Amino acid sequence: MLGRGDYSEKRGFNRMGVECLVILRGADGSAYSAMAQDLSATGLQVAMTQPLEVGTELELTMRPEKTLVAPLEARVEVVRVNELAPGSYEVGLSIKEIRPIPVEE
Repeated sequence: MLGRGDYSEKRGFNRMGVECLVILRGADGSAYSAMAQDLSATGLQVAMTQPLEVGTELELTMRPEKTLVAPLEARVEVVRVNELAPGSYEVGLSIKEIRPIPVEE
């Protein structure tokens, strides 16, 4: 397994470790909670308790408590699902479109 600092895996963008709640919503009204694990300019990896189908498009909302990582709203696509144990999944998401976030007054 590669460590967070090992970028020899030939990715186009470095990944930054993050830990914050992510909400994923499907077009059918389904909603899932996940924990973001890492983030790059083109995608992120999340941990969740249910599997998703590769190719599924979802709306993602991420509002980190710490200001080191900006809030994110985006349309994402599931590109990878690994079952780590029963009820524990690592899901790779590709960012297809970043949505503007309304400014709170």
